[in-house]
Amino acid sequence: MKTATSTISTSTSAIADRIEGFDLLRGLCAIAVAFYHILWWRDQVSLDGIGRYCVYVFFVLSGASMFIAYNHKFAQGYDAGKFIALRFLRLAPLLCMVLALTAGLALVKHQPVGHLIGDTLLNISFAFGLGNPGSTSAITGGWSLGIEFVFYLVFPVLLAATQSRAWLLMLVLSFVLQHVFVNRTLGGASLATAWVTYTQPLSFAFYFMAGCCIGRVIQSGAIRYSPLWVFGFAAAALPLLSVHSEDNLLGVNGVMLSLSATALALCSSGLPTPGFASTVADALGRLSYGVYLIHPLAFGVVNRLLMKQPTVVVALTTIAVSSVAALVLERYYEAPVRSGIRKLMRI
Repeated sequence: MKTATSTISTSTSAIADRIEGFDLLRGLCAIAVAFYHILWWRDQVSLDGIGRYCVYVFFVLSGASMFIAYNHKFAQGYDAGKFIALRFLRLAPLLCMVLALTAGLALVKHQPVGHLIGDTLLNISFAFGLGNPGSTSAITGGWSLGIEFVFYLVFPVLLAATQSRAWLLMLVLSFVLQHVFVNRTLGGASLATAWVTYTQPLSFAFYFMAGCCIGRVIQSGAIRYSPLWVFGFAAAALPLLSVHSEDNLLGVNGVMLSLSATALALCSSGLPTPGFASTVADALGRLSYGVYLIHPLAFGVVNRLLMKQPTVVVALTTIAVSSVAALVLERYYEAPVRSGIRKLMRI
C-alpha cells in the first residue's frame, strides 16, 4: 500500500511502471465515452464534448504511459521494431475480434463484400491511421486507434525530443501547431463536414506529446502521491463536464479545454489508491480498452432486448455487459493470444 508521501515508482518492471491513477482515469473515460454514445444513439441529450475530450485524455495517458514504460529501455538500446510489434500485439487481438463481428453483421445487412474486406484489412493493419482514419475506420471510435498507432510509429522521435533540453519548447510547439491546424480546419465549418480533415494526427499531437512530458516529470520524482491531488483532479474535470457544443474546439475555449484535459491526466498520476481503491483502479484499467471497443456491439444487443426500458437502464446494462465481456476476453482471449504470439516470435 502506498503512503501519501511516497514517490511514484519509476522501476523499469511492467508492474511498477503502472500508475494506478492513470488506470482509474482511463477506465472512467472509457465508460464516459460509452455513455455519450448510448445517449446519442437513444436520441437523448448530446454530450459530444465530453465524448471527444475523454478520447483526447486517452492520448495524454498513452503518451505518459509509453514514456514511463520505455524511456529507460530505449536509453539502453531497445529495438524500435520490437516496440512497434508489441504495441501492435497489445491492440490487435481484440480489434480483430470486433472487426470480425462488425463485418459479419455488415454481411447480414448485405453490404458490398469488396469494400468491406478492404476496410477490414486496412483497419487490422492500422495503416488506416496514415490515411484519413475518420473516414476509413470500420468501427465506432476506431479512428482514434489509427491515430494512436501513428504516434507509436514516431514515439522514438518524440521520446528523444522529450529528453532534450528543449523539451518544453517542443511541447509549446506541438500545442501551437495543433491549435493552428484545428482552428484553420474547423474555422467556418462544422465538425461534421470537416470531420475527415480534422481527424488527423496533427489535431491531437499536443496531447500525446504532453503525455510524454508528464511521464518525464513523473520519472523525475517531482510528483508524490497525496490526497490533495483529488482537488486538482476535480477542478480539471469541471470544464470538461460543461462542454456541450462543437465550438469548444476553437479559440480560447479550445485552448482552455486542452489544458484541462492535460491537467486531468497530470493530477490523476498523484491520486493515492490505497486498499480497495487500488483494486478498482486496476479493474478499470484492464476493462477500459475492451469497453471502448465492445460497447457499440453490446448496445445493439441490449437495446433490442430492453428497447422499451428507460435509457438509464439500457445504458447501465450496456456498460455492465461491456465491462464483464472486456475482463473475460482480456483474461481468456487477449492475454493468451499475446503470450502465444510472443513465444512464437520470440519477442
